[in-house]
Amino acid sequence: MDEKQRLIALALALAAITATIVYIEAPWREGSTVPEAPEEIPPELLEYPGAPNFEGATGWINTAEPVDLVEQRGNVVLVDFWTYSCINCINTFPYLRAWHDAYADDGLVIVGVHTPEFRFEREAENVQEATERYQLPWAMAQDNDYEIWEAYHNRYWPAKYLIDQYGRIRYTHFGEGAYEETEDKIRELLVEAGHEPGPRAQVNATGGGVLRGQTPELFASHLDGRKHHAIGNEEGYHPGETITYAPPQKVENDKIYLTGTWANTGQYVEAVGENATVTLSFQAGGMNFVANDNNGTCAFALLDGRPIPPELSGPDVEQRDGRTCIVLDQDRAFDTYAGPFERHLLELQVPDGFQLYSFAFSFEGREG
Repeated sequence: MDEKQRLIALALALAAITATIVYIEAPWREGSTVPEAPEEIPPELLEYPGAPNFEGATGWINTAEPVDLVEQRGNVVLVDFWTYSCINCINTFPYLRAWHDAYADDGLVIVGVHTPEFRFEREAENVQEATERYQLPWAMAQDNDYEIWEAYHNRYWPAKYLIDQYGRIRYTHFGEGAYEETEDKIRELLVEAGHEPGPRAQVNATGGGVLRGQTPELFASHLDGRKHHAIGNEEGYHPGETITYAPPQKVENDKIYLTGTWANTGQYVEAVGENATVTLSFQAGGMNFVANDNNGTCAFALLDGRPIPPELSGPDVEQRDGRTCIVLDQDRAFDTYAGPFERHLLELQVPDGFQLYSFAFSFEGREG
């Protein structure tokens, strides 16, 4: 066997080994499909769409085996589409936890579907950490390839689908809110399935929602062409280029202003060197920004030109020698402001290598 033949044989062997590893690690990867309706389904329920199964998952968290909707018939399944840096998703977690606590023993099964918005949200370790940080104990499907998302024709974070005992989608809700209505439907479907739900859930929630005049979610890039950027500097935003931004002459509301040198990419803008800042005039009661793990360095924050006082600080703000520091210890959302629904001027003094993805807002802040 000559050298060329030997290399070809080696390549084929490696391909076979890789294929075996993929099959062992993800035997469910067959594409999400809708199971056939059971024979006993009442004819009037056939008008509701069947719920796709989760074969398209790229991984699972909080469960040793993939969830199979056919095996869940007789229960009520709540499918929750989320991604861990989404403030609107985070604001729904107290309700999900309360419903899980109140109804898990009465036939309710929650299945999270984590469909990533940013590249770093594809990492299983990051998603695992988020489920622990937010105390989400139910099974989580990782949907890195968007197969489950597309099977459900979903377009929103967060999104909730209630599936009845026969596997039919009987209720949907997109975004925050409608919590009482959603719980009413959970209880109705549980009773319909022959379960006897106990008292209504007790919810400990301190944030979420949208008010008129609230600053919308702002992206620092085109997010690979899927979003409009919110950079307000005259120099503009140019993917693939590194730009030095001058201090703005005027800060308009609800726009992101950069100073210093920044690399413009398809998902974020990255500070190059020292003395880079981010300035934003926002109106909200809660605010966070999505950024990268920068080895535990600080982004120092000023609110209206002063350190953020404790009574207006989000859970990720630390007081250090009279300055307010947000420790950049993970790829995630950092809760920075939690106070009255007001307009404020935020300035972040950021370290070299700081990657800014987006800002997100709610009408109310969250306690730790």
